[in-house]
Amino acid sequence: MGKITIGEAREGGAESLLISCEGSPATTGGCRRSVELTIMHAIALWGRDKRLDELPLYCAGCGSRKVEVRPHYPYAPSEGLAKLLREAWERKR
Repeated sequence: MGKITIGEAREGGAESLLISCEGSPATTGGCRRSVELTIMHAIALWGRDKRLDELPLYCAGCGSRKVEVRPHYPYAPSEGLAKLLREAWERKR
């Protein structure tokens, strides 16, 4: 999912980004901390064209840079969103 930009996520209807730690401790599958960042805050920090997998993030709990970033859509994705995501995925490959 990280191959889309912040702007593409917003155009698809996302209102925020869900950020989850996947780092240490390895035995538990990460520290499991998660936060939600509004799309508008993300745009203010990094701009619309920054890809989700390129965001300079780290976990404030354990310090790991291994984080997962996903757009959060408050409603079920529409066919228009599915098309937008497919086009973004193909363009970034």
